[in-house]
Amino acid sequence: MSSSTDKAYDFFIAHEGKSFVLQDLCVVTGWKPSTARTYIAKKWKDFLQKTESGEYVVDGFVKISKEGFIARQSQITQQTPQFAGKAFTIMQIGHAELDKLYDTCIFQVLKDCQLESNRVDRDNGGGLLKHEIIKFIESADIIVADLTNERPNCYLEIGYVMGVGKYSNLILTAREDHYPSSPNYNKNGPKIHFDLTGYEIIFWDPKNLEKFKDDLQIKVKRRLTTVRQTKGIETPIDIEPKELLPANVQLYKNNYEKVSDARNLVLRDGAVSAQALELFWKARDEARLHLDDKIAKYTEVLLLKANRAFALKQGLEGVPIGKKRNAIVNEVYGIIRELAKETPHKEYRPFTTV
Repeated sequence: MSSSTDKAYDFFIAHEGKSFVLQDLCVVTGWKPSTARTYIAKKWKDFLQKTESGEYVVDGFVKISKEGFIARQSQITQQTPQFAGKAFTIMQIGHAELDKLYDTCIFQVLKDCQLESNRVDRDNGGGLLKHEIIKFIESADIIVADLTNERPNCYLEIGYVMGVGKYSNLILTAREDHYPSSPNYNKNGPKIHFDLTGYEIIFWDPKNLEKFKDDLQIKVKRRLTTVRQTKGIETPIDIEPKELLPANVQLYKNNYEKVSDARNLVLRDGAVSAQALELFWKARDEARLHLDDKIAKYTEVLLLKANRAFALKQGLEGVPIGKKRNAIVNEVYGIIRELAKETPHKEYRPFTTV
């Protein structure tokens, strides 16, 4: 990275809360005015405010680390890749640690997976933010939602994602101290709210972000494959091929256990819980990547049923007692009965002894 970026960082730190004219920045960094204007338009809107006199005021730059600023600059100075899809990130905005996480981990992983990465504070088109967020969610192939610090707006946006049925597009993450078994967990501190505790969440350690990047990349690739196959689109990114070898019998056993555990939860609860639904998702994703097409199709059918029952049950809230509510309840219980009658051991028997 050129020294111009270092000079720009020092310039903004020195001008926090102060105003400057564009030429001042260009003299310090050596950039042409057109270059500086491009940066302002594309990546600096969150900390620069333009006044009526044409000057710029620096506001909030102190929250950005030098490493994060350098990573941000690299996003626009490197050659723009040919994107294979779109991604949207939901997270707390204006938090130095989380901005760094986005710049150095989430953005980089999404770019490596050939996804155009968007965050509403950096990539909006100037319209009402709620409309921009809806647009980003509805057009995204992958949605990364970080639950750190339990921000209400993040949970609201995740609720919209689920409301439009984009469960397979959604990847949840959170800082590791939100995990109850973490030695850093504080029962009076931030946590994962009850309605999402049953879902798979990638927890990240600020001291080991490389592991988080690896875990996130694996999850993004798998989810992207699932999403694109659902649309009937061949995935353009490098995904592990299926290996149908005798040595992979254990994969079938592991997949069977997920399906069996999910079904047992349905039998126990008389409903499809978030925990059961997540197991059906994991089984389907795993089967699509590694197992025979027959098992992949079987887990797809189970997931569609479970997802339908779960969504209907969630939608019951606010529906008054009457014919409409009774019809929904009857459909849910009908799906539960179908899942109860499933015999997964027969489906997996040709591939392994279960």
